[in-house]
Amino acid sequence: MTTRWEFNEDEISRILPLDGAYNFRDVRDYPTRDSRKIGAHRLYRSAGLHKLTDADHDYLKSLNIRHIVDLRSTSEREKWPSRWIPGSEAIFWSRSDNQAEGDLTRLLATGESNPEAYRQAMFTVYRRLPVEMANAFSYMLRQLAEGGLPILIHCAVGKDRTGVALALVLLLLGVDEKTVMDDYLLTNASYDRAMVRFSKNYSAMDLNERAPGVMPALMGAHPEYLRAALAQMIEDHGSIENYAIERLGMTPEELNAMRDNLLEPA
Repeated sequence: MTTRWEFNEDEISRILPLDGAYNFRDVRDYPTRDSRKIGAHRLYRSAGLHKLTDADHDYLKSLNIRHIVDLRSTSEREKWPSRWIPGSEAIFWSRSDNQAEGDLTRLLATGESNPEAYRQAMFTVYRRLPVEMANAFSYMLRQLAEGGLPILIHCAVGKDRTGVALALVLLLLGVDEKTVMDDYLLTNASYDRAMVRFSKNYSAMDLNERAPGVMPALMGAHPEYLRAALAQMIEDHGSIENYAIERLGMTPEELNAMRDNLLEPA
């Protein structure tokens, strides 16, 4: 299982300096095939928002985020409700179902101690995400096309559901595959903070001591996981763009509008 754990100064600068949320990033400046680039302060991604502090709120006010897409299940939101800026007029959208692909706490609850079992479970999760998250991904793309920016997309860890969602957006914008993968792997720069959060769960702490390879397999961003999700989209629909059109109901005109909203002119 391969991954990437070292990052340059530019990559680290994308992670916002928040006390109560980790892996909160400005998805900016990535170049596209048509020589454009993603504008700053338009598209954000993050892990959960339930630990945001008052100081974090003061920082986030300046970003003027208008739309928040929460990819977590109903049970996750009920257990860990977001603590967003009081009085904010941001529009919140969340899923109305309780399917839980990508809910890592449920995988931990199995008590399995074999790292390979978790690795295979993660492959299954990623292959299912393009179907299970189709309604959420459709809503997300449509808001990007309609110009509800700046927009924040998040889940619990900001790695799996959010990772596939952002990879989809970047590929549709025309960002090359290596850059898309690098953005996905940047989650690993927040691995230690994620582990601190999860270590408060006794099962995670105990499991990490008994089977040290389990938590990296579960909590790390690994290229082969994301490739599994993207390969499923292509296997089912022929291409990433066809997935967006056939499965998510996007039109070519909407995809072009999304590009115009997120990309700076060439």
